[in-house]
Amino acid sequence: APYQIEKREAEFEILDYEIASEEYGVGFAKGNEALRDQIQKALEELADEGTLAQISEKWFQKDITTINQ
Repeated sequence: APYQIEKREAEFEILDYEIASEEYGVGFAKGNEALRDQIQKALEELADEGTLAQISEKWFQKDITTINQ
């Protein structure tokens, strides 16, 4: 939201509280545990090295990640 507000020079307000939460997932072909495990490992590595937190802070102004926490 902050990015869109800045780029559009829009007059919106970001609330200090959550209205609703959302959870996301990644889908795989049934039985494809190898791909699932590769992606999980990559996400965990990105979390461990701090890259996920950096991305989150860039776009959301705080770390909202949940992997390895």
